[in-house]
Amino acid sequence: MTEKTPIDPETCTEGFIWRMNHDYSHGRIIWRMTHDYSHGRIPEEDWVGILVDMTRLQKEQQEAVAFTSRFGVPKPVLDDKGRARAEYWQWYRHWNTWKKEMSSGQWQKINAARGDVPRELLPQTDWRGNPVTWNTER
Repeated sequence: MTEKTPIDPETCTEGFIWRMNHDYSHGRIIWRMTHDYSHGRIPEEDWVGILVDMTRLQKEQQEAVAFTSRFGVPKPVLDDKGRARAEYWQWYRHWNTWKKEMSSGQWQKINAARGDVPRELLPQTDWRGNPVTWNTER
């Protein structure tokens, strides 16, 4: 069995950080599990273990959001209640729009590249609307 290499959010690309926050959205998982438990779909005896896992997922989500400060989202990215600030959501929507504009063929290329997105598929502006040349990894 091959051991997974841990992802280092301090060195991965901006698009990858967005994917961490979008594709692996722990918020959706937490909401769904809580919803299912409240409707009796998850047995009481399983809930404590699930709750421990969800707490870990929530911490990972907050850490991934905080790493967006590498891309110009002002610190602190999270407010005192652990919620993302408006600038974070502006950054997130920029990348979300980029993804929605992709054809399925383009998205398959991105997935096949495993984090090394072909430059011609990257957004032409940063989240603030400034032109980007993508000369270096971001």
